[in-house]
Amino acid sequence: MAAAAWGHSFSKKTFHKPTNCHGCSDMLWGLLQQGYVCEVCNFVVHDRCLKTVVSPCSSIAASLIKNPVAHCWSEPVHCRKKFCNVCRKRLDDNLSVHCEICDYFVHAECQDFAVADCKENATYLPGKDLSQVKHTHHWREGNLPSNSKCAVCKKTCCSAECLSGFRCEWCGLTLHSYCHKNIPPECTFGILEPIYLPPHAVSIPRTEVPMEAIIGVQVRRKEVLAREYSCHNHSNERESGGGDRLAEVLRRLSIILPRSCHGNCRASPPYVRARSISEEFSSGDNKYRDNGEPGPGSTHSRDPRSPKEKEDKERGDEETIKVYDGNSSLRRRIFRVITVPRQATKEQVLTSALRAFHITKDPRN
Repeated sequence: MAAAAWGHSFSKKTFHKPTNCHGCSDMLWGLLQQGYVCEVCNFVVHDRCLKTVVSPCSSIAASLIKNPVAHCWSEPVHCRKKFCNVCRKRLDDNLSVHCEICDYFVHAECQDFAVADCKENATYLPGKDLSQVKHTHHWREGNLPSNSKCAVCKKTCCSAECLSGFRCEWCGLTLHSYCHKNIPPECTFGILEPIYLPPHAVSIPRTEVPMEAIIGVQVRRKEVLAREYSCHNHSNERESGGGDRLAEVLRRLSIILPRSCHGNCRASPPYVRARSISEEFSSGDNKYRDNGEPGPGSTHSRDPRSPKEKEDKERGDEETIKVYDGNSSLRRRIFRVITVPRQATKEQVLTSALRAFHITKDPRN
């Protein structure tokens, strides 16, 4: 892509002070008209480096972002040995801010012109085919660590004289601008790949969820939970031999049968029953309230059947079960809800529970 395609307005200029090329970071040599400068963003480049420019001008950079992500700005501070990603000049002793996520540095007066291209850290979508997910590099220009080496030519690519070079904010890969075309776009997260949680596995909590629910401050002791969820009806059924097969499955999965307790499963005073994020603000497929009824936005709220038919079905051959994926979820009251026939086999209950957590593998494994 030519330099003009990146939105730059280059013109020849005579530099009266030592100046470095923002493409190769080498000094511009000569007496008159040593190189070109963009009249909008101050990008300086050799004549020979014009064809290798890959940095968009700040005048069109915002229009190239397909999915804008806002930066998390720091407080205004004085940053030394850094360059502004908007005007490309030194920050020096001027007040500046930087993104605490992606190392985007700008002068305080340039902040309004910053490009909203921060890292997108949460892209989870239910039902997405993970085999088709491809993660790309997130390049940030300039302000590289002092020991940075180009991944292509193995030469030093950092510069203390100008905004030059690129670094991937995911894997830490660094390279020259003219080596950019030799790197495949797909990012593998570098040496941290085995322990890295990719963005497509992360979702953002809804903004209307109270902070107390997000951080889980209402954590209670195990004995309180055991007393709260004790059910005398089901204890008597197990002692009499009724429903032994299903009871064993329920015990192994650490699940609860709220609809069949008939009011006997109540919180022991003075403990107050806290609602979880999954109950109030579920982002998955099963959206149930604490009493087992469908919440707003659930497909069950649009059930075309008459109330009498729904009541008969609830009291008939189906059982609604809360499934927890561990002790931590049990303490925080975060669960998924499944519905199975009352005479369901152990394999059917286990398969439904796994499917609620988007696990479709054979439960026997």
